[in-house]
Amino acid sequence: MKLAAKLVLLFLCCLAMVVGVFSYLSMQQAQDLALAEHERHAADLAATLQSSLQQTPAALGDVEQVLMAWSREVRHVRVRLVNPYRAADDDLRPAVPAELVVTTTEVTTFTHPDPAGQSTMYTYVPLDDGAGTRLEVAAPESFWSDRLARTLRSSAIALLAVSLATSLVILLGGLWMVGKPLEQLVAKVQRVGQGDLSLPVELHRDDELGRLGLAVNEMCEQLAQQRQRIESETEQRIAAVEQLRHADRLRTVGRLAAGLAHELGTPLNVVSGRAELIAGGRLSAAEVQCSAQTIKAQSQRIASLVQELLNFARRQVPQRQSRDICAVLRETIDLIQPMAEKRGTSIHLAVTTQPAMASIDASQIQQVFTNLLVNAIQATAVVEGDAGRKPIEVIVEQLEQVSPPSDVGDSPGAYWRVQVADHGCGIPPEVLGSIFEPFFTTKDVGEGTGLGLSIAYGIVGEHAGWIDVQSTRSGSGDDSGPDTAAPGTTFSVYLPC
Repeated sequence: MKLAAKLVLLFLCCLAMVVGVFSYLSMQQAQDLALAEHERHAADLAATLQSSLQQTPAALGDVEQVLMAWSREVRHVRVRLVNPYRAADDDLRPAVPAELVVTTTEVTTFTHPDPAGQSTMYTYVPLDDGAGTRLEVAAPESFWSDRLARTLRSSAIALLAVSLATSLVILLGGLWMVGKPLEQLVAKVQRVGQGDLSLPVELHRDDELGRLGLAVNEMCEQLAQQRQRIESETEQRIAAVEQLRHADRLRTVGRLAAGLAHELGTPLNVVSGRAELIAGGRLSAAEVQCSAQTIKAQSQRIASLVQELLNFARRQVPQRQSRDICAVLRETIDLIQPMAEKRGTSIHLAVTTQPAMASIDASQIQQVFTNLLVNAIQATAVVEGDAGRKPIEVIVEQLEQVSPPSDVGDSPGAYWRVQVADHGCGIPPEVLGSIFEPFFTTKDVGEGTGLGLSIAYGIVGEHAGWIDVQSTRSGSGDDSGPDTAAPGTTFSVYLPC
């Protein structure tokens, strides 16, 4: 129900109550006035007849004629002389019980059925004749009820007229003064809920609704300023995160440079040797062609290694597209393998036969895998004996129903799981819950900044995934690794399919 209709209904209820009370009081007053008028007419008539009743009995006949004439003149009214002391069968006996009449010496009115059964109002006026004679004025109660009904109809008509006029005024005034401003305010609030803070509401009023409109406009201005400030801060934070990620890439490039230099040494030696043979002029045409093809192949290998390193180090605009996670892993392992071999270990990739397709930013996910593999290489390199020579296992598999952590999602779904398992000495349990915090590291000075895992965790979180870690500390005897009780750490990267 609209506000104007509610106001009309409330006003009509109050008006009906007031008019009802007024009508009731008016009817009571009209009834009292009718009774007083009836008794006054009876008293006036009795005063007129008083002198005639004190004369000779012959004058009583004149009195009877006067009463009959007055009864004919006033419709529905019967007037006669009665005496309550007469016998019950006497014509001068009053219509009401005699004991009611003789108990008073004043003008008295009673309501009593007449001989025909109709409710009649009888008024008795005592006459000063010494015999107890009284003047009886009888009028049907319907005569006075009609007057009351007319009063009631007048009140009802007045109530209806005032109600219609008031309802019309409230409806028109409510629509113009309340309805339209409220519609503008509601439309403005709906636009604010949809994120549109422009187009202030203009009411041009100096009442409560006008002040409400000004308050809404001020709120929108403050929200717009806060939104602009938040967007600016968000852009600055994103830029800072990108700078940290790029710095982490460059730091990783520095680590890979030594291994890459060793990896480039072999093809460069081949190119140099083949070039010397050709320059010596002692090769046949077929041997020259074979040496040239070898030089070309080794040059392409060198260019490929350098290009992969440049692609990894180059700052790129984030762009997600459907990519094969296994292909990204192979590119990353090709880049990391020289570093692993230099540290006396290797990387083994176990993948499914089908492509592991996911919507990812290949450059960012490659940075995640690079950080995890570099950490695994460093953890494995510090272990002496056979454990240090075991390869780092990289396993890719699809899981159909996985329940993500509460900060990632609520409903289970299908995820790709990439596990990077090393055979290092493991992570102490007391620091296991802090390894993804920025600038937290367990490495020696110069070995790490504490940003690699934090950056990797943030990148995977932006891809609607998460990273889980399980570690078995050497000498703990705790079987918390994925496949074996031997010491080591397994990082599991979950990415939605």
